[in-house]
Amino acid sequence: ACADGPPGPVHRTLRAGLVQAFMQRLRFRALVARHGRTRGGRRAWQRETVLLREVVAVAGSVAGHPPASTDHVWLKVGKRLEELNLQSGDKVEFDARVRWYRKCGGWDLKLSHPTRLEKARGGGPAPGAPPPGTPSGVRAPAPGCGGTK
Repeated sequence: ACADGPPGPVHRTLRAGLVQAFMQRLRFRALVARHGRTRGGRRAWQRETVLLREVVAVAGSVAGHPPASTDHVWLKVGKRLEELNLQSGDKVEFDARVRWYRKCGGWDLKLSHPTRLEKARGGGPAPGAPPPGTPSGVRAPAPGCGGTK
């Protein structure tokens, strides 16, 4: 991957709020919206995911810039995220690195390698989130797109 730019054309909905934090490891706070699964042909290839909304850097931001932020981000659920037993409306804090990734339509920024995951105090229902216990379903791929997130 390139050190200062995307390896190819950027996606039309690039997460511009994360650009100034590229390749930096920051502390983020976010609100859990819902759970989902990655797209994939075989069920065995699909992985659990969690949708985080209102994602904002709370520590380690670049001096002279507003805090790195994005409206949403999907994280794959690993051991540490699974142990938190997150529900819709929970707030979570974690450290993550801002990296490029390829998705249908171009390159975008993601949060990778989340560590130091912990539930934050003061949860509440996520705006537009279904009530707890409501099945989330699997999103259909965008027209002309295939593969996984």
